[in-house]
Amino acid sequence: MKKTVFIFIAIAFISSHGFSQEEDTSMVIKKMANDQLIIDLNYNSWLNVPENVNIKPLSLGINIYLMKPLVGKKSNFSIAAGLSLGSQNVNNNSVPYDSAGVTYFNSDTIDNINYKKNKFTTIYIDVPVELRLRTNQNSKEKSFKISAGFKIGYLISSYTKYVGDEYRVSSSGDKVKFKEYRIKNILQYRYGVYARIG
Repeated sequence: MKKTVFIFIAIAFISSHGFSQEEDTSMVIKKMANDQLIIDLNYNSWLNVPENVNIKPLSLGINIYLMKPLVGKKSNFSIAAGLSLGSQNVNNNSVPYDSAGVTYFNSDTIDNINYKKNKFTTIYIDVPVELRLRTNQNSKEKSFKISAGFKIGYLISSYTKYVGDEYRVSSSGDKVKFKEYRIKNILQYRYGVYARIG
């Protein structure tokens, strides 16, 4: 009996080593990388800007995405979703004011005032969903990627930041630095499409 068990184990050991040297490459699908962290730098502006309002060149923003593939993790096609936080800054020469339930940006208030910084900032939290295509990796483990998606976001903060001469009190001559929060009549939601290629 012991001899039979020994022979059976020996055959199993030899068989497993004999077949472990060969691999059927036709069935191998490389696992797609997760692309979990995405950092997006962007330039911001406004549509239909009044003639007296000037948008400064360095109106930059950032979006940080945390993504996870939901479908097709081992395929060239996949669907991914996640969360992102986006901060958009618009440097300009105007300040917001409210009139009859509408918020306007007026440049007359600080047009002749010396200031170092005057920007309007919004911060949104977004939920992106995207379709991804990735070609097979080459010998250097590089591939071509295309992603297209849709996101919807909710406003969590809005404010203006000002650094310069005091304009709220006439002829004070003081240098001030302040933030004004909860700007009225800002859209609570945003949505849009996007694409990446590389």
